[in-house]
Amino acid sequence: MPNIVFLSQNKLFLASAGKSEEITSKFAQDIVDRALQIQQKNEWKSQGGGAFGSNFVWGSKGQEGQAIPVRISAATRGAADGVITYFLETDRIGGLFNYHTKEREESRLFHRESMHVSDLDRHPTSHELVCSLSQPGGIANIARMDSDGHNLSEFTEGDSLDLAPSWVPDETTKVVFQSAGVGRNNAGFPLGHGPFFIAEIDLETGAMDTLAEDDAFDLLLPKKDRKGNLYFIRRPYEPLGRPRASLLSTLKDIVFFPFRLVRAFIHFFNVFSLFFSKKPLITAGGPQRPGPDAQSMILWGRYLDAEAMLRNQKENDGALVPRSWELVCRASDGTEKVCAKSVASFDLTASDEIIYTNGSKIFHRDSEDRRNVLLSSGLIQSVSVVS
Repeated sequence: MPNIVFLSQNKLFLASAGKSEEITSKFAQDIVDRALQIQQKNEWKSQGGGAFGSNFVWGSKGQEGQAIPVRISAATRGAADGVITYFLETDRIGGLFNYHTKEREESRLFHRESMHVSDLDRHPTSHELVCSLSQPGGIANIARMDSDGHNLSEFTEGDSLDLAPSWVPDETTKVVFQSAGVGRNNAGFPLGHGPFFIAEIDLETGAMDTLAEDDAFDLLLPKKDRKGNLYFIRRPYEPLGRPRASLLSTLKDIVFFPFRLVRAFIHFFNVFSLFFSKKPLITAGGPQRPGPDAQSMILWGRYLDAEAMLRNQKENDGALVPRSWELVCRASDGTEKVCAKSVASFDLTASDEIIYTNGSKIFHRDSEDRRNVLLSSGLIQSVSVVS
């Protein structure tokens, strides 16, 4: 079994020999600890009672001890054996790190404010990194870095989302990626994006070609193998990130509108009671638990809630994503083959075998199309082969 890293609820896990373990970041823990210390020092500001006590004056939310969100947004193989490179970020800072699996130690390559990276891929020989760099205004560009994370330079521009860059095998300057134009309202605020298509760019010359596009589908996570075959996930495109409303769903909205309105009022007054008396009106279900929602995840801009994932699990043999999310292989002559259905993420091994996940399990498909389950885990966002 190859060594694999996967992201689950923005945490990084290393999978090997059918087992997985979380890779914990000392840097992330230091951020949380410092924030907690500052919060404890300023605790007196949020103390005091009354309807117009210090909570109101200082604008505190009254959630002492709430940790700031720290997430790992991308991971790939390191420049040496036994090393994993990943990007860790908060709302205010982002950094690139190496994790040495044998020593179980973390080393920081760099960090800077207001930097957000969503994807990483390392070249197998030059060890250069390509990534997707988020920018203000809801756009993202393809960028390249040296093996140690220095000399960052961007190679795409425009009002678009350029994501999931991947080096073309046996090439030193060519990268494939997915791209979609951003739609905005009259005030310039992003409302959504068009269907993702697949492009290839030469980082040396800047020449770019469209490899695959379809107005009815998002084409995601492109990768090429050594034979020139193009692999990607194909899923139905939903305009502005919203599913098309059916007549049945519209009728349901009309019928249930009064009940939803009553529920909204109840929750409003529950928050009002918590703010002034610190006692909830709603006690069913026990106290609210902080932390991430374990019943939802976002994949390539598509939000999957508990209801959708439960429905998919019942209909698709445990898969969290629908069967319409297909892993496709397109040969150089244009012929296509569907390799798997219900695919949330995938990667190729050094021998061009397929590793993929349906959101709850990780599979290995070998050169003879035999499928083996490597690991079962909940809410898998992405997988990457590291050795």
